[in-house]
Amino acid sequence: MQVTTNVRMVAVPEEEPMRPQQTNIYIVGQGEVMSIDSGEAIDKFKWMLRGYLAAIEKSEIAIAGITHHHWDHSGNLKELNAVLKAKVAVPENAVPLLKGRLPDSGVDLLSDGQVINLDKGVRLQVIGSPGHSVDSICYYLEEEGVLFTGDTLLGVGTTVIGDLAAYRDSLQRLVELPNLKVLCPGHGPLVHDARERLQTYIDHRNMREDQILAVLERGEPVTSWQIMEEMYPDVDKRLRR
Repeated sequence: MQVTTNVRMVAVPEEEPMRPQQTNIYIVGQGEVMSIDSGEAIDKFKWMLRGYLAAIEKSEIAIAGITHHHWDHSGNLKELNAVLKAKVAVPENAVPLLKGRLPDSGVDLLSDGQVINLDKGVRLQVIGSPGHSVDSICYYLEEEGVLFTGDTLLGVGTTVIGDLAAYRDSLQRLVELPNLKVLCPGHGPLVHDARERLQTYIDHRNMREDQILAVLERGEPVTSWQIMEEMYPDVDKRLRR
């Protein structure tokens, strides 16, 4: 699916509740391109990506990047390196979390503020966005207003958070980006009301914090599980843990 002049999306259907609707792989640039995330190391992702490259793309993957270390985003890094000869680009603090998934050579380390220069003047900014995971990053193609969010922001619903304070800081940084037009999430559909959706995420986190405080202010002994049951009565039971 063509997103903008220099961005394409390969959407792989999903049934897992933690991966709403689909897992997305993105191709950025022209000629020698960069892929963002690669899916889990199972056949449906490998063949979807290979089929797309063979049937539609008239280019080669020069760099295979990820948004964070989780398996459904990094599972095929070795394959892309071995089969397509792509360099692998990962957040520096993801390396110890990617044991067994990195090739022996051809690995570039990414840090906040770095710029990745692709063919024909395409520039991707690396933006640290910890919260969902310690190593989460986003990529920003400012010229086209496209932000690749990984699991920092999903196309449907809200994401799981490891560090709420870091996550809130990340959201605030992202909502202030200039020229922001479309969010390309790791799962779910594209988000075209980019700034509004980010602000909704910020407001939603504030609301949840207020709900927790309201329960605690009753002064009764309560477990985190009981708070969860009261705040999320309709959530899919598979997500409760």
